[in-house]
Amino acid sequence: MIGRGKHKVRVSQRLDRRAGALYLRWRDAAAANWRVRALALTLVDAKGKPLAGKARAAVLEDAMRAAELQYAVNSGHAPAPARREPSAAPPKLLTVADGIHAVQDAERGRYHAPTRYNKGVIAAATQAMAVWGPDTPLAHVRRDDFVRLWRARMAAIRADGGVGYAGAMTTIERTLRLLDELREMQAPDGSALLGEDQAVPPRKWKEKLRRDYAELYGGGDLPEVQRPRYQLGEYRALLAKASEVDPRLALAMAIGAELRPVQVLRVRRSQLTLPPLPDPLPPLGQDDAVDYGSVVVKGRGKKGGVTVYFTRGQRAAVEAALHPETGYLRALEREYQAALAEDRDPPDYVLVPAGRLAQRDPAAAGPAPARRRTRQRRRSSQQRRRATGSSACRARRGWRSGASHP
Repeated sequence: MIGRGKHKVRVSQRLDRRAGALYLRWRDAAAANWRVRALALTLVDAKGKPLAGKARAAVLEDAMRAAELQYAVNSGHAPAPARREPSAAPPKLLTVADGIHAVQDAERGRYHAPTRYNKGVIAAATQAMAVWGPDTPLAHVRRDDFVRLWRARMAAIRADGGVGYAGAMTTIERTLRLLDELREMQAPDGSALLGEDQAVPPRKWKEKLRRDYAELYGGGDLPEVQRPRYQLGEYRALLAKASEVDPRLALAMAIGAELRPVQVLRVRRSQLTLPPLPDPLPPLGQDDAVDYGSVVVKGRGKKGGVTVYFTRGQRAAVEAALHPETGYLRALEREYQAALAEDRDPPDYVLVPAGRLAQRDPAAAGPAPARRRTRQRRRSSQQRRRATGSSACRARRGWRSGASHP
């Protein structure tokens, strides 16, 4: 015991607590109760045997020194030790649902715009959330969770009548793109939302996915990718009927039947080069030296573009669309040529505008209509197929006559 009176402090060993541990005990007059403080000291060794000799004396000396300091504090001869502030709560881990919400943020989210590609990435991440759980922290997503995801997607697609191989591959690829974007984004404290070593797929995951599918569903083989295309005779029949269904799609097929359709739908007037033609034109088969013009079909990313040098028929299709009296682009072309004549920047426009054509005049909907969407192109393609009675066939190039298997 150290001190006297109401401030005295006792060193004791509480047998009902951790064996051998020493405590300080004193009377708190303000609280009208006893106060107890544990010391990081014990009278037993690691094996539970009591200390003896110098080891025991050293522990008791440290305990008495702590008691003297506590007595000085109780009697007002020493300041009370500063209280330790409670440690801050650990930061909340980013969950799967939080990650999907973050990349769609209106101010800084990469996938905020409602484009077809962005919707596909969000759809894939939503499928991953259905397997992993919305409240699962992304930091806890393990490599085998990706295996669980692609197997679940294969089973779900096959249950809907699909193949499952390409769909599972696409789900993993798009989910990884979303995770990469989260690694680039920063939290309010400046740290990355997702660490470089978190939510990482298995090494060579594509090879493992292929092996999984071949062993589970393919009998050791991978499925043949279905790419239905039109045959040459069907192309000619479709081109013959296209202008009756929609002149915009007739022009798109004429200048880009062997190209990627969405790239063709983005072509603008400024990408056309239309040199003057000789009058009269030479007979067919003798016009190899004639420059019929060209169009630059721009690419994006890994899908490169191309410059198409017009044939006689392609130039005729362009001239028909720009005809000052009957062409569906006549109003837009009139403003374009007027600006060139006045030596000012012409108002550029897309060659395949969206919306309904009021008397086949797209200018009725505005001076610069948006490009035609893929869904509208597919609807017109279906109408042309019904008009010509064409069916799908397999080839390597050209516009698709049906969707690929998932």
